[in-house]
Amino acid sequence: MMIFNELRKHGRLASKRHPMYEKNKVAKILGYVMGAFWAGYLIFFGTTFAFGFSDMVPNREPYHVMNAVVLIFILALDFLLRVPFQKDTDAGGKTLPPAAG
Repeated sequence: MMIFNELRKHGRLASKRHPMYEKNKVAKILGYVMGAFWAGYLIFFGTTFAFGFSDMVPNREPYHVMNAVVLIFILALDFLLRVPFQKDTDAGGKTLPPAAG
């Protein structure tokens, strides 16, 4: 068991000696912050839609309104916003020339 502790200690020391250690640490923290922001974003919109739909349609559950009515329009809007911005990556079976740079 002692060998695993020793290996873990050496792994931590090796990662601290790496030149990108500080940037990796910042990226990890930023990733956690963005994950928390994403979770808060989903919770905020979930509660906002639930309270909004319960006032609009009082005799139905909010998730029934979302699945039956609103989701169709959200998906259609998402499709219409994504299609014009897609790039054509098909070269017709030919190899593409290297990018100039």
